[in-house]
Amino acid sequence: MKVWVLLGVFILFQIVAGLFFKAGSYYQKYFIHCFLAANAFGISSTWLLMVIYKHMDANTAIAIGMGASFLLTQLLLAVIYGTNMVFYQWVGIILVVFGATLVSLGAKIK
Repeated sequence: MKVWVLLGVFILFQIVAGLFFKAGSYYQKYFIHCFLAANAFGISSTWLLMVIYKHMDANTAIAIGMGASFLLTQLLLAVIYGTNMVFYQWVGIILVVFGATLVSLGAKIK
């Protein structure tokens, strides 16, 4: 149970970092604030990933954590900023989900 909570927080921190990076480029007035906030969340998520490695295979942790954070960040950016995603981008997202699922099928949690 603990590892799944850590993984959820890792995913959340990665998403928040991605959103802050985008906000910093979108709202130039807040560039440095967003840059610092994004890096704070990014560094914290890296520390969490190291903790997760104690409980889960590194390959599985990366597949689930980065796959989920990539997927959710892409979807949130599209919704928040009205990005029009083309067919090939949707295919790429589906392939990431499929690949992360395949890697996580053999998950060994300690």
